[in-house]
Amino acid sequence: MMLLVVITSRASYFLHMRSLLVLFASGFLLGGCAVTPYQPYQGGVGFSEVNTARNRYEVVYHGTTGMNEADAKNYAIIRAAEIGKRNGMPHFRIVGTRLDADVTREAVREPDLFPRHPWTGEPRRMTEWEWRRERELEASRSRLTVRENRAPIVRITVDYTAEDCAACLSVEEKLREARAAGILSE
Repeated sequence: MMLLVVITSRASYFLHMRSLLVLFASGFLLGGCAVTPYQPYQGGVGFSEVNTARNRYEVVYHGTTGMNEADAKNYAIIRAAEIGKRNGMPHFRIVGTRLDADVTREAVREPDLFPRHPWTGEPRRMTEWEWRRERELEASRSRLTVRENRAPIVRITVDYTAEDCAACLSVEEKLREARAAGILSE
């Protein structure tokens, strides 16, 4: 009877562990399928536009943390192409570009409370007096780590034209490239 209980509990243990493994694996796979950062501005990420003059728009794209500026500029250009298609203009020209970055810094103090022996790396044995002195010196021995997160902000000013020019980009070509890259859906 005792052996049967052990086997039953071991089998339920393995079933439980298998279900946990499946749960973690599915969560990991779904977490890897991140939503594209190409979206209307929401939550600090995405694009927005302002009509500044007749056939002139300013498109602003706020990138995600760690995104490079070239990708952020590409998203702004794709948005400019969408605006051109919406307004019935086949070509556009980038008049001005400005790159900024949203930088957040976080300072973290990490105390070094437990000194180690310099040759062996083992924790040092301390007397009560040494322990009190180490606690007093904690502030001076702590390390300061600064973490910096950068998110690009790209502003482009775009003029739309009906005629092609040397510096002009094709609206349809840019939209086709975005569809091929999987940024836009059909």
